[in-house]
Amino acid sequence: MALNEIEIFDGTLTLIYAIIGLIVGLLIVLKYFKHKNRLFLLVGLSLVGLVSTWYAKVASFVRALIVGSGFPLEIYAIIACAFLPLTISIWLIAFTNLLGIKQGKKIHVIFDILGILFEIYLFSFLIIDPKVIGELEGNIDVDFGLVVTLYQFFLVFIVLITGTLLARDSLTSENPDIRLKGWFLIFSIYSFVGGAILEIFSSTSIIILVLAKIALVASALEFYCGFFLPNWVKILVSK
Repeated sequence: MALNEIEIFDGTLTLIYAIIGLIVGLLIVLKYFKHKNRLFLLVGLSLVGLVSTWYAKVASFVRALIVGSGFPLEIYAIIACAFLPLTISIWLIAFTNLLGIKQGKKIHVIFDILGILFEIYLFSFLIIDPKVIGELEGNIDVDFGLVVTLYQFFLVFIVLITGTLLARDSLTSENPDIRLKGWFLIFSIYSFVGGAILEIFSSTSIIILVLAKIALVASALEFYCGFFLPNWVKILVSK
């Protein structure tokens, strides 16, 4: 089944976002090798993992361009969902370390257990009855089932809360550069959450689809500024 115009448009925008998110994440990872600070590695991998949900759409889009059809549900779901528990686990390690939370290990254990249960659910039903996990919509999208959708919403909520707390800590700094980084992180978190929510309803309107992708691309760029704060950005903001 050939791609329609909406799928081409959606796939192209998603590809742009995935590339930008991947590049920003890898740039943060590379800072680990320069500064030998494990937090850069954790945060960079977290960003790469958070974008992984959209890698499935990109992979199906590219495959459809080449062979005329996207990936089957099982492969799509594994790419989109299987790495989410690991991603949130890595992110929470970074979050608790950055804020010096003493109960970090207990938090990790709780989320690791939830992640393991989700992985068991995901792979069990992909074998027993894949339709419980979701159903393909055209070539490049999947309408995920209730449990998977709730788990995704849950992770978005965790990113919203932890990201806000992390950025808020930066906003109290006396260093103006750190405060500016904090604002970019705030914008990044809310852009990501807004884009992720709009993505759910993107099939209902081309306008919502465009707004979702703009928000997601903005979140990746804002995340980059929040960690690197290039001089040209400081000059632009100061004007």
